[in-house]
Amino acid sequence: MGARKPPSKTQARKKKPTHTTVRIDVGTHGRLMKMSEETGRSLGHLISDAVLALEQRRFMAQLNEDYRRMRENPEEWEAFVRERDEWLLGVPILKEDTGA
Repeated sequence: MGARKPPSKTQARKKKPTHTTVRIDVGTHGRLMKMSEETGRSLGHLISDAVLALEQRRFMAQLNEDYRRMRENPEEWEAFVRERDEWLLGVPILKEDTGA
């Protein structure tokens, strides 16, 4: 077997980049620079933090919407509360018999 050839330019370009460039307006860049100076964190870390915070906010907004929809259906809400309470307390919660 011969020696292995170095990768061609095409093969070398197929490697996924670890960083990229993002265009932002000058005002946002200035705000990021100020935060970077105040916190000692890099612009990349601040942007990563901002994306994470936005993802968390969107997740919570969707969760709140799902709870709101569930509350609109009394049977679905009651089933959810019963299951939640069983999970939290570790014991089944029996529905009271109304005698009806």
